[in-house]
Amino acid sequence: MARFKLKESKKELTSYAGLSLIGQCLEAVNVEVMVDGRIPVSQGIKTSDLVKTTVGLLSIGKSDFEAVEPFREDRFFKKALDVRKVPGSVWLRQRLDRVSGSLLEPVDDLSIRLIERTEAPITPHKGYVCLDMDTFVMDQSGTKPPASD
Repeated sequence: MARFKLKESKKELTSYAGLSLIGQCLEAVNVEVMVDGRIPVSQGIKTSDLVKTTVGLLSIGKSDFEAVEPFREDRFFKKALDVRKVPGSVWLRQRLDRVSGSLLEPVDDLSIRLIERTEAPITPHKGYVCLDMDTFVMDQSGTKPPASD
């Protein structure tokens, strides 16, 4: 992965600049090949763009679908994650609902690929990789999604 050079600038800053590192991780594991090869679309937003958008949102602490709306026209978000078009919240939710079962295997494979390609240190005693994860699970089983237009 490329190294970043930090320097002082008068250019516009963003509070989620770390997305560029997330984008590099997504590039390193070839999300397009792993996801679009298994879940192709004939037109519209590629499945890999849905995955990259979702990963981007989750990495900046946004766990609800509506959180995508401010990023739909955000140039940095698109460029950092290499997303051609950021979907709207309704589209993102509906498409992910439709393909969620098909995404389980590719997402597992992508996780393994990321660990391998970033050469994560493996503990010598048992051969484990230490992963630091911050998870947040919300039970929304008693709620209904908003009606789409």
